[in-house]
Amino acid sequence: MSLEQSVEALRYLGLFSNLDASSVMSSAVHALHPEDRVAAARIFMREKSISGVPIVDADSRLVGLISVSKIIEALADEWKRCQAPMRTIAEHILDIASNSVTAGATRIWLDIDHDRANHLFVFTVRDDGHGMDADGRTRVFDPFFTTRPHSIRRFGLGLPFLKENVELTGGGVDLWSVSGEGTTLRATFHTDHIDCLPFGDLASTILALLISDGALRWHIRHAEGNLAYAVGTEEPQVVFSSEEMCDPRAQLLVLEFLRGQERDVVQGDGRESEQDRM
Repeated sequence: MSLEQSVEALRYLGLFSNLDASSVMSSAVHALHPEDRVAAARIFMREKSISGVPIVDADSRLVGLISVSKIIEALADEWKRCQAPMRTIAEHILDIASNSVTAGATRIWLDIDHDRANHLFVFTVRDDGHGMDADGRTRVFDPFFTTRPHSIRRFGLGLPFLKENVELTGGGVDLWSVSGEGTTLRATFHTDHIDCLPFGDLASTILALLISDGALRWHIRHAEGNLAYAVGTEEPQVVFSSEEMCDPRAQLLVLEFLRGQERDVVQGDGRESEQDRM
């Protein structure tokens, strides 16, 4: 896989919003060689005082190096682009869910409810992460406030952008958080408003969440009217091992399964969405 393809893979997985420099380097290696383990190569490089990012073969043997500067150069433009305002509701979902990951959650619940009859699209993200105290709850929608280390991101733009885009449709954002217990966020879009964002690729967003971290437990539900489907971390693991899930071919199979589920709930509801008519 080329550097350009690696950049696209990292963008697709939505990793840029919550990684420090060393994590970006590790992710770049995995993107370049998704089927490989790099621990042995790193140990070898430390022992031999070799600098750079290791490229390893299927047996974790060191076969080459790539300089950190070249990876940073290749990722720089994409990093900036990923910090741009959200263009779809799916991107907002990915951003808010990544906040839960950063907050140290081990279990995350995502509920998506599309009520076509009342022209509402509601998504709720609930986690068992660190949560926020009263001060954090009052400042969380301030674009100059973030709970993340400044080495990762100095400004917390995701929530202010979400609030702005939701309120443009006449909707609202509700947030509940308790320090040490977790956070719940609910966003309600009025889909019949001209300023409502397009839904975006929900299937790809759900895939990105499911494969983002093997240690996380995702519980995801999407309802359209009276029809719904649910999927979690366990479903892909029944079919694929963690190593196999790094293979793009396995990811495409899971993506096709999710697209099928999306089609079933959307078409089965028997009504055309507002956005489909636009």
